[in-house]
Amino acid sequence: MLFYYGKRWPQVHHSRIRIGCSNLKNDLCLNLHVINDPTCECGAEAEDAQHFFLNCSLYTDLRLD
Repeated sequence: MLFYYGKRWPQVHHSRIRIGCSNLKNDLCLNLHVINDPTCECGAEAEDAQHFFLNCSLYTDLRLD
């Protein structure tokens, strides 16, 4: 399986994002109940995996690299 490919550290973070236990605000709010507001710092929408990797204006430079 592809889940067992590569080094352990990226596998752990990939799994945490897949199952909703990451440090993204949406996961911290809805799944782990640690914070009250899942809104991203850019103010556009909830900070979930799709927003973080594809849409957030704060990370455009990182995506281009």
